[in-house]
Amino acid sequence: MGGGPKTQGRKKMKVEELKEVSGVDRSAEKYIVCVVTDRDGGKKLVIRAGDGPHSAILSRFRVEAKDLFVECIGGGHIMVYPGHIDLHGSSSSFGPEPDRSETMRILQKEFPEFMITMEE
Repeated sequence: MGGGPKTQGRKKMKVEELKEVSGVDRSAEKYIVCVVTDRDGGKKLVIRAGDGPHSAILSRFRVEAKDLFVECIGGGHIMVYPGHIDLHGSSSSFGPEPDRSETMRILQKEFPEFMITMEE
């Protein structure tokens, strides 16, 4: 019996398998910040960006994150220029993330050659 043929022997995903940042490119218009937790208690803060509504970015990320618990803690708008990433505004669905400086720190780690700024 168990979980049927689809789940038998399938390895559960861990948070360390997720990239910290994905979707940040010139076509991105919005971003979300999520806290992701796995069944072993592993926890990670991740950023996902894209176009369309923030809720659509979250839906796509939930598919990527498979059997992990995903909590969107906020988001905003993003502009990507050559050598520069600017964050501004907030998500109308989820509000702003609690600590935008942490979002900037994660982006700076992923894009060390870029200047990361935020508008108040």
